[in-house]
Amino acid sequence: MSRALVLSACAAAVAACAGAYDAAQTPPTVVATEERLRPGYDAEMREVIRAQAQRDHASECGAVTVPDRAIIPLELTGGGLPEYAVTFGRVLCAADGGQSTRWQGTGGPLVQFWRGSGGPPRIMLEQTMHGFSVVDGQLIAQQHGGFCPGGAGPNVCVVTYMWDERTRRLEVITRLFDENGGGLAPMQYSYGELTG
Repeated sequence: MSRALVLSACAAAVAACAGAYDAAQTPPTVVATEERLRPGYDAEMREVIRAQAQRDHASECGAVTVPDRAIIPLELTGGGLPEYAVTFGRVLCAADGGQSTRWQGTGGPLVQFWRGSGGPPRIMLEQTMHGFSVVDGQLIAQQHGGFCPGGAGPNVCVVTYMWDERTRRLEVITRLFDENGGGLAPMQYSYGELTG
């Protein structure tokens, strides 16, 4: 056997051993996200949301029906699991003949924002809204003009919320009064999508 062939075989053996050594020293990285640890998270959240709506409104409605289309997954907190918006413009009240008008007014339909990670499921925010968008981790909502200083019913107040990990709440960042009543930006979820 030639000297070059022997050296080549030795180099290959050393490389194989070094690779085995590196693999033994550096275990593979396993990312155990909260979503992987809680595979039934979506179903769990939907069940909790429906049960809470029934508890809150059974005395006035009897049966409360929260269809899947009333529950909108979204990302607000930067966590590993989605949060949920619940538009009561699509929730049905048996006492009203199966209508959703009980939770709608001049401020738009009632919308709840739920969080299920980092503790038990809970409501982060509950407001009436004409529409909302989630942009760069901020919730931008078109709300009744009265939410802005000097605002009134026919106008729109564009309220920006941001998740504050310290207080664990959606905090108001800005309130911009829209004198024209048309909103300052198109919403991802418009009035029609919150009520239709």
